[in-house]
Amino acid sequence: MKILHLFWNPKEKRLRALVRLVIFAFLFLFLTIISLLLFSSFSGIQGLMQSIWLSSLIEVFVTLISVLLSSIIIDRRHPAKLGLIFSKTWWKDFGFGIFLGAFLMSVIFLTELALGWVEISGFFGVNSPVPTILTEDAFLRQFLGALAIFISVGIYEELLVRGYLMKNLAEWFNHPSIRPEIALIYSTVIASAIFGLLHSANPNSSAFSTIYLSLAGIFLSLGVLLDGSLAIPIGLHISWNLFQGSVFGFPVSGMPAPASLIQINHSGPDFMTGGAFGPEAGLVGLTALALGSFLTLLWYRKTLGEVCIHSDFARYQFKKD
Repeated sequence: MKILHLFWNPKEKRLRALVRLVIFAFLFLFLTIISLLLFSSFSGIQGLMQSIWLSSLIEVFVTLISVLLSSIIIDRRHPAKLGLIFSKTWWKDFGFGIFLGAFLMSVIFLTELALGWVEISGFFGVNSPVPTILTEDAFLRQFLGALAIFISVGIYEELLVRGYLMKNLAEWFNHPSIRPEIALIYSTVIASAIFGLLHSANPNSSAFSTIYLSLAGIFLSLGVLLDGSLAIPIGLHISWNLFQGSVFGFPVSGMPAPASLIQINHSGPDFMTGGAFGPEAGLVGLTALALGSFLTLLWYRKTLGEVCIHSDFARYQFKKD
C-alpha cells in the first residue's frame, strides 16, 4: 500500500504530480506525432517543412487538446485554474503584455542604433544571405506567416511552461512543510530553467543564451507569480518575438524571422548584443528584462493595489466526485 502511495495521492484522490507530468509528456508527444503524420500524408514531408506557420498552428492545437484532457481527466481540475480566465481584467492585462514586449524591444533597438551596433540597410525585406526587396503583397504574405508563428509560439509555450508545468510543480512542492508562496517560487525557478534548456539546441545557442533565456522565463512568469494569470505572459511573449524578428530584424532565439519591416546590419560586442543568437543572449537584452520586471511590478501595483505572490496558484482545489 505504501508503494502505491508513491504514485497515488489518497488525500487528493489523483495521481502524484510527477506521474501526471510523465503521462502528459507522452500524450503531448503522441498527439504531436499523429498530427504531423496526418498533415504530411496530405502535403508530403517537404510541404510540412515549408509550412512552418502551419506546423506552429498544429502545435497550438496539440497543446490545447493535451492540456484540456490532462487537466480534466488526469489532474482533476478545471483548465481555467491554469491562468486562463478570460475576463475583462484578463484582456486588459493581455493588452499590457502586448505593449510591454513591443516597448522593451523598441528600447533595445534604439539603444543599439544609438551606439552604432545596428545599421538600417533597408525596409520590407526578407531575411536571406543577400537582403531582397519584395513586392508589397509578397512581403505581406511573409509577414503574416511570421505573425501566425509568433502568436502560436506565444500561446503554446506559455500554456505548456508557465501554465501546465508550473501549476503541477507548484502543487507538488506545496505540502505542510513548505508554504505555498515558496512552492510557487520553486516551481518558477525549475520551469524557467527548463524553458532555457528547451532553447539550448537552437542555432547559435551558447551557455549564456541558455542562462539568459532561463532568466527571461522568470520574467515571463511574473504574471503567474503575482496574479495567477497567463494574460501578461502570453501577450508579452507574442509581441517580444514579433518586434524582435519581424519588425526590427533581429534573430529570434538564434533564428531569423521570414521577413522584417526593417532590415539591419548587426555588429557590436556579442556579450552586449547577443550576436547571431539575438538580443536575448546579450546584456542589452538582460537589461531590458530588468526594466520589464520593474514595469510589470508597477502595473500590478496599480491594478491590484499591492504586489504579493499569488499563493492560490500553488494550491489544489479538490474536485468532488
